[in-house]
Amino acid sequence: DPLRDRPGLTLWRAVVLALTKQALKCNFDHLAELASHHLTVREMLVPVDSDRRRFSVRAVRNYTELLSEDLLRQVNLLLAQAGR
Repeated sequence: DPLRDRPGLTLWRAVVLALTKQALKCNFDHLAELASHHLTVREMLVPVDSDRRRFSVRAVRNYTELLSEDLLRQVNLLLAQAGR
């Protein structure tokens, strides 16, 4: 289990970061900046307002590499269907 070996790493954060990266077609530097400073992205990642953590490029890479592109496409499709 890749999450067990990485304290603080959650599947939810992995999905949010990976789908954000895929949707924006951005690099890890931009994704780390979004995760650390973009209010909407932060609210999805860190729902507790008092948590001021920053997400390093290494952290966002670790999160996003947990999920395959095929899995992300399937999740994205399910989310789109649920929203209709």
